Amino acid sequence: MYLYSSMHRLPSDDVEKQEILEKVISLFEEGKEYTEEEVYKKIKDFKVEDYVLVARELVNFGYFGKDSYKSIFWVKKNKLSEEELETIRNFGKEE
Repeated sequence: MYLYSSMHRLPSDDVEKQEILEKVISLFEEGKEYTEEEVYKKIKDFKVEDYVLVARELVNFGYFGKDSYKSIFWVKKNKLSEEELETIRNFGKEE
């Protein structure tokens, strides 16, 4: 985990990024919907440099579902599967 002025910064490596994303998603309850404002506040409380980027990455990696029209988020999963992590590790590698 990278620290800068006591703020968490997402690593550029997608596999390393999962450590922070898993900690952030654990702040949210499954089965509950969150407004964009609620999501941003919880992520800000976690002390990350770019809370909007963290929210986007939570959606991109499938931790959050998002209804863009209503700006509503919900937890889809708390952790990536080994298969998903393996796909990330192998992304861009030639076989």
